[in-house]
Amino acid sequence: GQSVGDPVISEDDVPVVFRSWQAKNFLVTVMHVKGNVSNTNVLGVTEVEELLYAGGYNVPRTVHEVIAHLACRLSRWDDRLFRKSIFGAADEIELKFMNRRNHEDVNLFSIILNQEIRKLSRQVIRVKWSLHAREEIIFELLQHLRGNIARHLLEALRKNTREMLEEQEAVRGRLFTIQDVMQSTVRAWLQDKSLRVSHNLAVFGGCGLVLTIIVGLFGINVDGIPGAQNTPYAFGLFTLLMVLIGAVLIAVGLVYLGLKKPITEEQVKVRKLELQGVVKIFQHEAETHAQVRRNNLSPTAGDVFDTEYILIQRNRNIIDLASQRKEEKTTAPMADPELEAIRQRRMQELMARHGTQGKPGNQQNPDQERAQEDAKREADERRQMMLSQILSSQARERIARIALVKPEKARGVEDVILRAAQMGQIVEKVSEERLITLLEQINSQTSKQTKVTIQRRRGVDDD
Repeated sequence: GQSVGDPVISEDDVPVVFRSWQAKNFLVTVMHVKGNVSNTNVLGVTEVEELLYAGGYNVPRTVHEVIAHLACRLSRWDDRLFRKSIFGAADEIELKFMNRRNHEDVNLFSIILNQEIRKLSRQVIRVKWSLHAREEIIFELLQHLRGNIARHLLEALRKNTREMLEEQEAVRGRLFTIQDVMQSTVRAWLQDKSLRVSHNLAVFGGCGLVLTIIVGLFGINVDGIPGAQNTPYAFGLFTLLMVLIGAVLIAVGLVYLGLKKPITEEQVKVRKLELQGVVKIFQHEAETHAQVRRNNLSPTAGDVFDTEYILIQRNRNIIDLASQRKEEKTTAPMADPELEAIRQRRMQELMARHGTQGKPGNQQNPDQERAQEDAKREADERRQMMLSQILSSQARERIARIALVKPEKARGVEDVILRAAQMGQIVEKVSEERLITLLEQINSQTSKQTKVTIQRRRGVDDD
């Protein structure tokens, strides 16, 4: 167990060890304190004493139950103190690293964090040893203690001990991860520093090369300097001119060839806003996907099935929209002029095709037939791709079975589903149950009373 130190005088927690003996109906317990404390404060023992004094239905009845309660309470307070000291220290290290790694001297910062990580790692190892020792103690207590309540308490204690061991391993993993990231940060900082130094030296060397070329044009003869005759300060003026030219070249090189300035917080915020705008645009396009894709589909997908049909709404209710569709055709104008143009062109093609079929003498060109077949094949491929995205595998299998018996009905159901997807009324894949409900609704709307009339052929003998 642990004797909790006094926080007022900054006293540390001190480990304690209990040894108990049973003498008939008495329990003799000895506590060994492994350190110097001003006042012994073992909270687990205090809780058991209060439980015994208070009485009640859950009071320990036997010596075995008292020992089990002592083990559970002491272990529980050990776990709380371990979590407070170790987990809190790990959180502090991670918080320091994440918040101050860009504002401190990385080399000094890494030294400080490495010291704290080493200290915390030693504490984790000690706690792990104590948890393994606790497992051995629990195993021995399970062999000697009797009673269902005592065994139940010890089994729960064993489970908590194993969970604590897993938590200690998680803390070690966090520490190792922080250390690896910190080392990679230090390496990146050193590489950036060496790159900056080498880059600046390269700029200085290039400027010095220009000055060397200028001086070399006059040779090593001092008499060749411009203005050297009858001018005692020609050499000094020429040297000062070279220094000024070199400074100008270095400044220009650093401005145009130097490294970029570090990114500021304002630039980060502006870039975040731009990225959020891109995401919002993408979300808007995804939400209006049906209207965007509508121009790329066949305009007669919803016009072939002119009988009464149904559409799937967002709330999964199935309603009849035949009357609404007819009213929209007669009263509401077309919202998309491009879609209207495509529909008109398609209707003209259909009318021309039917007209040519009625005239036996008019035959189509093979190129035109091939182009029509390619267009039909592409339309079928797009249709099947959209159906695979809208329908589940079970729903597609059911429609395929319907198509074997009633191809017109299967085609009409597919047109209804595609029409609903184009209008954005299907937000998830249509399952087989929803498809069955859709088919039942269609059957109930398209079913007609069939009347069978039998007419007998009148003969000569009927009179």
